[in-house]
Amino acid sequence: MLILSNIAGAGLPVIAGLAVDRGIATGDLTQLALWTALLVADIMVMSLCFRLGSRMGFFGMQTVQHRLRMQVTERLLHPAGMQGRQLGGSMLSVATGDVFRLAATMQLGIYPVGEVAAVLAAAVMLLVISWPLGLAVLIGGPLMLWAMTVGGRPLQRRSREQQALVAGATGKASDLITGYRVVKGLRADDEASLRYHEVSQVALGGALRARTARATFNASMNTMTGVFIAALTTFAAWLALNGHLTVGELIAVVGVTRFLVGPLTMLPANAGAVWATGVASGERVLGLLRTPFAHAGIAERAGTAGIQDAPVTAPAVDVTVGGHHLAVQDAEFVGVRAAGSTGRALVNLLASGRDAGRHSGQPSVLINGTDAAEMDIDT
Repeated sequence: MLILSNIAGAGLPVIAGLAVDRGIATGDLTQLALWTALLVADIMVMSLCFRLGSRMGFFGMQTVQHRLRMQVTERLLHPAGMQGRQLGGSMLSVATGDVFRLAATMQLGIYPVGEVAAVLAAAVMLLVISWPLGLAVLIGGPLMLWAMTVGGRPLQRRSREQQALVAGATGKASDLITGYRVVKGLRADDEASLRYHEVSQVALGGALRARTARATFNASMNTMTGVFIAALTTFAAWLALNGHLTVGELIAVVGVTRFLVGPLTMLPANAGAVWATGVASGERVLGLLRTPFAHAGIAERAGTAGIQDAPVTAPAVDVTVGGHHLAVQDAEFVGVRAAGSTGRALVNLLASGRDAGRHSGQPSVLINGTDAAEMDIDT
């Protein structure tokens, strides 16, 4: 649909030029009415195809974004945990901003395709009207795409650095908020503020460098596009002054050339900038998904033992801690009152009781008679 929309847009000035040559210049009202009706139909095709194609494209991007975010969230919440200390704010930055930028690269299969089709359609139309103009577009278009690819590499590197710095600042802020009571208790407000200020300034500097690189990239590409379009227009005017183009053909050439400004300007913005930031975000999302499990063996050993395999006669939960024994039968509702060190030990055991039996040589937590340390993490 985006291809059809762009081809229809490129054809608008050609139809207008034909209306001038065959209707207005000859005084033929029938021809004028025919080409005017065709112009209206062309506008409708251009508008409807763009709207419907964009709607379908955005729906696809939203669908991919949702699936990616669910995949990242499932990894973050996996009971086997993540190896190494991970700042919650940094992980949140990946799950939100990076996933959004990665999903946005879906539009590279939509808009740039339509824009390339627009350049090719315009080149064919110009070839029919004046082959030197069409040849210039066919040669200049690929050269500009090559320049976009080369110019986008520094932007990709800057984007990667900037996103890592912003994630670090977000992680620091989240860490400080999580430990706010401890910070207040230690009277460490000033030190905490200073640390966040420092990491925030580093992130700001990285963001400014990335934005500067993006602005420089877009400005240089737009300047190149402007010079190219201006040269085509000047050449077309010279051909018309020397009698090689009719009035209608001049209108068509100038219109098609003016139409090319849009696709040639948007190509670097879509294919260059969106791709560069998307690749950088993709690396961060992939890095999170590939983070090793904190309990790798537990994550891989699924189904070796489970509640369904346990004897029915055993207590539902059987806990031994610090010389104290607690057994809870199925369907029982039990409250435990345990103060001081015994309470803390019980909390720690229930939070990480899987590994307790391994160190002591005796199981400390039994689930339906099965050692909790032998169960897979999901069970």
